[in-house]
Amino acid sequence: MMSLWDALRMNMMISYQELVRTFQNALNKKVNGHIKKPCVASNA
Repeated sequence: MMSLWDALRMNMMISYQELVRTFQNALNKKVNGHIKKPCVASNA
């Protein structure tokens, strides 16, 4: 049987994964929305 602490720890890990995923999606949308053309490094 799973202890209360194990259940709480699993719930916190899932919440953290969802938070990271949400932040990454929001960041990707923001970055992709502002970049019009790819950056090309010059050899200057």
